[in-house]
This record gives sequence, C-alpha cells and structure tokens, in this order.
Amino acid sequence: PAAAAATGRQAQRCRRTAPGNMPELPEVDFTSWLVGQHIIGKQVRQVIATETGGGPRDGEFDAKVMDPATVPDALTLVRALERMTCVSVNRVGKQMFAGRAP
Repeated sequence: PAAAAATGRQAQRCRRTAPGNMPELPEVDFTSWLVGQHIIGKQVRQVIATETGGGPRDGEFDAKVMDPATVPDALTLVRALERMTCVSVNRVGKQMFAGRAP
C-alpha cells in the first residue's frame, strides 16, 4: 500500500509538468521505472526509424539524434533493434536508456 501511494504521488507530479518544460529527475526516475515494468524481458517486434509526425521531415531518418558513424541510416537501426530483448532500463541525468541482451 505504501509503495502504491508513493507511485501515485510520483504519477501526479509527472502529470503536472507543463508541456515543453524539462522533466525533473524524480519524474525521469518514475518514467524509467514505469517503462521498465512494461518492456524488460520483452522482445522488440517492430522498429519505426523514420519521422512520422506529418511535418516537413516526414519519412526521413533522424540523423540528428543518431551518431552517423555508428548508425548511418534507418535500416541499420532497424536491424540492430528488431528481435532484441530488453534486459534493463536506466537513466543518466535526464536521458533514459534501454539495455539489450548480448
């Protein structure tokens, strides 16, 4: 019960963050925990590695986010991630990372 109450309070703090504001570390902690509850032990079935927002970059690979030296195109990213199994979710600062099985 105490853990459920704490989780509820953290969720309320996450919902209060205004759109466009940077999340605070407790919110990132809670989000990484929540994501971990849903993806750890699961296998990736599909990867969409191109923009899908309908804007001017729709259908393009986001080379600004990926390092072109290690991930030069969308197909390389898709091949690296499809069928991987997530083994962990961690955060470093305000960034969240999913670990995969070797």
